[in-house]
Amino acid sequence: MPFQELLPVILIIAVMLGFRARRTMTAQPLRPVMLIGRMVVLALLAIVILLNSTPEWLLYAGCLLGVAAAWFFSRYSLRLTHFEKAQDTLTYRTNPYIGAVVVAVTVIRLIINTQSVLALKVSAPPSGPIQVSQGPLTMAVFFFFLGYWFLYYLGILKKGKVLLEDARFSS
Repeated sequence: MPFQELLPVILIIAVMLGFRARRTMTAQPLRPVMLIGRMVVLALLAIVILLNSTPEWLLYAGCLLGVAAAWFFSRYSLRLTHFEKAQDTLTYRTNPYIGAVVVAVTVIRLIINTQSVLALKVSAPPSGPIQVSQGPLTMAVFFFFLGYWFLYYLGILKKGKVLLEDARFSS
């Protein structure tokens, strides 16, 4: 599929990412229920991806590599997250660049997978449903995305709990 045909999709994704990045640059109130809900959704997506993948050790190694990279990036991102006590709520301000890198890597991998699947479809029409590539790199990128956000939200919850307890004891 030529680049010109993918350009509208790429522009829509870029605009959506721009709005998301702009929203995350502002102070966000710490809402544990919302963060836990997001973590549950991310964990369910990871389970669905694992259950629908072909059981090969290379795919599982890709998953572990993605989670390891996610752990590193989420720890670094948590170090750059600023917490503030605003009125009677705790707010946090994320570093938008690390999250943007994680999302960009995932989007680029999805575009590459879509192009390769469409190229296979044109050259030899499949008899069954089209599946997204399940290579180790794809699994690593998927679990990098899911793991990063899961671990980042978990870190936000832990750090927020400590800061709120410290505020209670100091007052």
